[in-house]
Amino acid sequence: MQPNNSFSFGGAPGPSFQPQNILYYKLNVLTNSSSNVGDWEYEYPICGLYAGTNIAQFIELIISDDLPALSPTSDDPLNPPDITITDQCYVVMKITSDKPTLRYRDGVPALKTVDDHQDQYRRLSHVDQDGNMHIGSSTSNCSLIYFAVRNVAEDEDHPYNIYVQYQDGPAIIQAVIDPAIKNRGGDD
Repeated sequence: MQPNNSFSFGGAPGPSFQPQNILYYKLNVLTNSSSNVGDWEYEYPICGLYAGTNIAQFIELIISDDLPALSPTSDDPLNPPDITITDQCYVVMKITSDKPTLRYRDGVPALKTVDDHQDQYRRLSHVDQDGNMHIGSSTSNCSLIYFAVRNVAEDEDHPYNIYVQYQDGPAIIQAVIDPAIKNRGGDD
């Protein structure tokens, strides 16, 4: 997906937003010592559903490295960095890498969709290392984000971009990862 053809996430989810759970993905990016995104590999060493819906509390658990047990997701097969949603929920994504400096890109939204889904995906929030939330654009050293899924389209794949950067010597390397949000509807 071309970054110029991308859309930001919408605003606050609104009073009718009734999240069913929190969907957590820890995305590990294996760069294989290459700056070419086509050479990169992706894995989810941790992913699953958290039955609670208090997003602030869940973020605190991640930051304190006290992640509770998670139920399995409906992803079958699990194809990182794609994600699968079935209900109104929060999606939380933490990014790690074999490049220790890889993180969400500074000063821009960490995610954008190829088509306009602002009514569906809402309130993209970036969490800095101190646990402070920044809505809309990433902050320096951000490796944790979340957003609300206000509604789920039936059996549609929505491509999106993940904007990342890492330091390679004195150079800052920027890259775009191009997965999809798979809308499957129904219960997990």
